[in-house]
Amino acid sequence: MNIFDFPQRHLLTCLGLWPYQSKFTQRIFFTCAILSFFSLFVAMAAGLGEEWSTELVIIYETIVALFVIFGGLAKCIVLFCRKHQMKSLYDQIRKDWQELTNEKEAAILQSFMLKGKAQIILYVVCAIPGYFIFVALTYVPIISSEDASKDYSHTFPYYTDLLILSKRFRVYQVFIHAGLGIFCGGITYVAFMAMYITCVRHVCALYAIVRYRLENMVKSQDKLMDKLNDDEEVIPGLLEIICTHKRAIKRVRLINRIFSRTFFMVEICLLICLALLIFDVKYNQHNVRLVIRMLMIALMFIVHVFCMNYCGEQVIQFSTDVQYAAYFMEWYMISSRAQKILIMILCRSSNPDYLTAGNMALSLKNFASIVRTSWSMATVLLTTQKVNRPSYSIS
Repeated sequence: MNIFDFPQRHLLTCLGLWPYQSKFTQRIFFTCAILSFFSLFVAMAAGLGEEWSTELVIIYETIVALFVIFGGLAKCIVLFCRKHQMKSLYDQIRKDWQELTNEKEAAILQSFMLKGKAQIILYVVCAIPGYFIFVALTYVPIISSEDASKDYSHTFPYYTDLLILSKRFRVYQVFIHAGLGIFCGGITYVAFMAMYITCVRHVCALYAIVRYRLENMVKSQDKLMDKLNDDEEVIPGLLEIICTHKRAIKRVRLINRIFSRTFFMVEICLLICLALLIFDVKYNQHNVRLVIRMLMIALMFIVHVFCMNYCGEQVIQFSTDVQYAAYFMEWYMISSRAQKILIMILCRSSNPDYLTAGNMALSLKNFASIVRTSWSMATVLLTTQKVNRPSYSIS
């Protein structure tokens, strides 16, 4: 299981979602993660109710945070409920590695997994700095303020006074509680995406292996022309290709069963959040600190949605490559019986496989559609609010 050691194994273990850890530690870590999400969600939702204002910026800013927390909470719950399916998927991936005996095919699989790890590292590099900048711009000015009696009722996060243990240490309590929630949320999103990328890259590797076999089936026998029509040489190879292609399709369907509904909820949440963030940035152009903070969150959302849809685009591309490889294969050099099997492969690969978020196919086209829709929603929201400088400072 070395392919899962970095970083998803350690991150999922911290959340109690690693399917191979003991049930006792799994329940303890999972309970702690859920409590951190749920308590922060309740505190901020109640705080928003206490400080409800006609200023839409206050409402929108908190709604974004609540959607992000809800997204992390939903991911944790779904993965915990489907831990057996995750374990089954991991076992199947490990089995695929063990069954490969061809060195070139093993090299293809290894290459895809290394590219997957590079993609995960790139995602982390893009996401983690945004978290730190967001936390710094949100809490450092508040903590370093010498005015302890300052009213923070119009300062993010809008935390309910019912849960404040001491008004003197209110800022520190909110910082610790919200910081813990942000930390758990960051781990959840990164672990979820790392696990998703790893599984998708493995499926793409299986499609690449099928393509490699189709392209080299006849070429490997160019020097043995007398064997080109020998069914004993070609047909077993084609049947093995069908089995590998079938495994790839099954892996795609299993990934869809695990991630599809979660991705649908996450995409809807991120669509709304991105629209509200764009509105926030446009509405508060005079507040540089808030604009930078919102841009960091918007950047993380865009990176997350892009990775989800980019992986879906890769599945479509590599499954389509199987059709091209079968179509352009030198079919006239094999027997009629082998040609019938090749037609079966061609018919099955004529419909490319794809990953879904609900009923939406994950692709770069879907990503562009989400960004355009978010921008349009933000423009509509902006027209409902006069762009005047607020009478209070939104930190």
